[in-house]
Amino acid sequence: MKTQMESIIPVPGANSAVFEEQKMNNINALMKTLGEIKNNSRDIILEQGQTEAVLGGSDVMLKVEGNNFKISRWAWQQISGKLDVPIKYIEKMKATGHAKLLAENVNAWLTYEQSDKRLIRTTGQEVRAFLSSRYKVIDNFDVALMTLSEAKARGAVFDEATLTDRTLYMRALNLNTEYHIVGDKFYGGVHIRNSDVGAASVTISPFLFRIACRNGMLYTKALRQIHLGADHEIGLLSAETIEKEAESIFLKSRDIVRASLTEGVISEFKTDIEKTLAIKLTDVPGTVAKVVKTYDLPKTMEESLLKSLLEDPTQTTEQKGSLYGVVNALTSVAQNVDADMTYELQKVAGEIVADAGDFA
Repeated sequence: MKTQMESIIPVPGANSAVFEEQKMNNINALMKTLGEIKNNSRDIILEQGQTEAVLGGSDVMLKVEGNNFKISRWAWQQISGKLDVPIKYIEKMKATGHAKLLAENVNAWLTYEQSDKRLIRTTGQEVRAFLSSRYKVIDNFDVALMTLSEAKARGAVFDEATLTDRTLYMRALNLNTEYHIVGDKFYGGVHIRNSDVGAASVTISPFLFRIACRNGMLYTKALRQIHLGADHEIGLLSAETIEKEAESIFLKSRDIVRASLTEGVISEFKTDIEKTLAIKLTDVPGTVAKVVKTYDLPKTMEESLLKSLLEDPTQTTEQKGSLYGVVNALTSVAQNVDADMTYELQKVAGEIVADAGDFA
């Protein structure tokens, strides 16, 4: 188990760029970073007419309550979707030195949409989210704290997290008990996904970690809580309002974390995995192609999955010739892609386990 954090993600501020995806393997550094982001964030409800795109040197900034803020990549995508202006057009305008024209375009459409209230989330001197006023703010710090507290009480410990400019992915594992399934050894655990800027809902999943190659899969029995609640009035959201609306989500999330670390869930997971080993494949390339198509994965993933399946030294010949081999190929490839695709591949692996009969 790694004990050193590979790198710390800077909190966006006046002189910092948008932070990039980083893996974090030290719990104290993770919580420090998440805490700094939470403490430096403000959530403001405004009418569309109260925001304005302005020039900031050669870039376009968003004016909020008299202050100019940089706009994160994700916030630009949300603005694009809200105003129905293609993100490629926005990026082209920025890249070709047409910031003034872009600001005029954005302001014209903001004025057109002025009857709609929006929630603006800022962190430091950057707008990180451009959201519906009904969005429930669920901070990554709070989700992580709840998860780690509940996991620790049940014998599980923090393993690793990946924090991007949009999403937190985190898992905790119970290292005290090994599960022997179809000839492999596993640890049970829990996986959390959350976005404090509207990129994903809170999703909590039981997690099985294959010790031989540090692969993992998500079980599809999970909580998916979309961050939507009451429509808010204009102004800065109080800590009391945020806490009250988040409470119901945390209560549900806590229950799922607890359930994910019980023997009952792990035993059910184990039974479903055993079924995948019993399903023998007569056409391995065809099955891989079916997986890619069924779960809407990138076509380029087909070659990577097949290569991983055929060349994996940790799998036996029997495993490679079964649906279980495909499941392991998914989780193996998941180690070498970005965090969002890692999550998708681990989720697909769990969905195949749960729906193995579809491949029989």
